[in-house]
Amino acid sequence: MNKSTWIFLIFVGALGGFTFWDFYSDKKTEDTKTQNSVLIPYDVNQIQSFSISSENQKITLDKTVDGWKLIAPLQDFADSPVVEEFLSQLTQQKSLSVISKVAPDISIYGLKKPIGEISITHQNKQRLTIEIGSEKTVEQNSYLRKKEAGMIVVGGPEWNTWIQKTPSEFRDRRFLRSKMSSITEIEVKNSSGGLKLKKTDNTWTLAGNPEIQQDQNRIREMLNQFTLTKADEIILEKNISAADKYKYNLDNPQIQLTLKISDKLWSGQLSQTKDKAVYAITSDPVFLMRLEESLFNKLKGLKKLSFKDRSEIFQFNKDQARKIELKTSLKKQSLILKDSKWTLDSSDASLSVDHEKVTAFLDNLKKLGLVDFIEESKNEKNKNLIEIRITDDQNKLIFELQASEPVKKKLYDIERNLRQAKTNLSQNYFYIEQSEIDKLKLSEMISKK
Repeated sequence: MNKSTWIFLIFVGALGGFTFWDFYSDKKTEDTKTQNSVLIPYDVNQIQSFSISSENQKITLDKTVDGWKLIAPLQDFADSPVVEEFLSQLTQQKSLSVISKVAPDISIYGLKKPIGEISITHQNKQRLTIEIGSEKTVEQNSYLRKKEAGMIVVGGPEWNTWIQKTPSEFRDRRFLRSKMSSITEIEVKNSSGGLKLKKTDNTWTLAGNPEIQQDQNRIREMLNQFTLTKADEIILEKNISAADKYKYNLDNPQIQLTLKISDKLWSGQLSQTKDKAVYAITSDPVFLMRLEESLFNKLKGLKKLSFKDRSEIFQFNKDQARKIELKTSLKKQSLILKDSKWTLDSSDASLSVDHEKVTAFLDNLKKLGLVDFIEESKNEKNKNLIEIRITDDQNKLIFELQASEPVKKKLYDIERNLRQAKTNLSQNYFYIEQSEIDKLKLSEMISKK
């Protein structure tokens, strides 16, 4: 290799090294800028406490082994997920620009008398405070001062909103603070009759009627709703007078809920006022709170058969079906399975049967959903306008559905088009919406040629 080639290789190597150093230097500078722009360089999990101060109040929260707690202006459990989400937003904030590392005149930024401050304490006792100025930039961003360092920066407009937070926004406002897994009994008293459920070996049964199979998933959904429902507002606590109960229509509550949690009883009373607002009194802690309507609407309609397993009433073996008899107010027809094909049990040559649609009909019949069971079987004056009978190859009944004519009825505050119905697989009548019957497409299985 000649001398010129060596010189060229040395030059290329030096150029590559310089390029790498330049890139690394720029990247390091950029990383430093990014790091310096973070206003609170703490990991959320390492924050021990924080406070939000404004002209009107100071809110203080502290992390304990049981989760976050409010320390001031009141003492109570905090909603830990809400607190952690707030801290996550806070620690992601960056300065938009630096005004001055050592400000000559802080009054022009509204920082001589700041409108509030947010102070964060790290678990190693290190403290960092951000003051929010009363003045804003043209873009409505906030002037901030890192109190310990004296540095003034521009931050987003969120800071002015954050210092206006209230204790209620952080407080644990759950209707029920216990874990759903610790609940072993549920009793609901309402105008619909209510019900009582007991849990034995992790299975819920109807008190007094353990033979009636319960839908375990729907019961768990209700328990989950108990623990997830939050008060819109905690109005009163501890000492709730008779006058307070009267004011919020809770002197004679419309719903009484009693739960056995481990070895203790917990109670909740709920009522709705004329303006549709829902209020509740809970026993532990003692709160008078305002709730959204969903939980009240759920509980007011509960009765003995509310959680009866709904799947069993349509569960027949469609593979055993050999004959289908259809009866409506207009006609009566029969289908038979012959040579693996559904055909019309009639000599009427003008009609034809769509085998695929009959197969789909059997599938859809097993998927029907009801609105609710009827506590006491009602003998409607009108005759059954729909009757479906399915028998096997021994002419033995395997499934039967009878449904009355549809009637407009308000159920659970919703106007519905309902039929009263019953199957041979349950002794209980139930309401089914006309839209469910429509899914069967009874008129499409048989058509004119």
